[in-house]
Amino acid sequence: MRQGSGAIAEPCHQPMLYIPSALYKDLLDHGTRASPKEACGILAGRQGRTTAFYPAVNVEEGHEKYSISPQELARILKDLEGKGLDLIGIFHSHPATPAYPSVTDVELACYPDSAYVILSLGDEPSIKAFSIREGKVTDIPITIEPSMG
Repeated sequence: MRQGSGAIAEPCHQPMLYIPSALYKDLLDHGTRASPKEACGILAGRQGRTTAFYPAVNVEEGHEKYSISPQELARILKDLEGKGLDLIGIFHSHPATPAYPSVTDVELACYPDSAYVILSLGDEPSIKAFSIREGKVTDIPITIEPSMG
């Protein structure tokens, strides 16, 4: 696949990740329902602006890891490509820890051109995004925008 043809992540050189408030609510709902397991899914859109959330099933047994089955990931990526969307971010929740990549998150990060979006469900939910490239974690600011329509 080529850049701009859909399903390929825009490189994480974007200064900001934009998420509509309605999609943020979807992320929060998905994370809350999955707790105490980590929730996971894919964020899609164009040019750093998220327009779609694909909730996924966490196939991991434990409570401190997430994984999307290869079949489900292939289905999601095919849908993104068909709609001309880019993979903007890999989403997962941390039910009881801060919104920062764990050692495991960093070790297993395999989409260096995608943002890693983490929702902490602690006392006060918070969401943060990161670029994870060759073990280096860099913050990507997030703006929650009013939803249109």
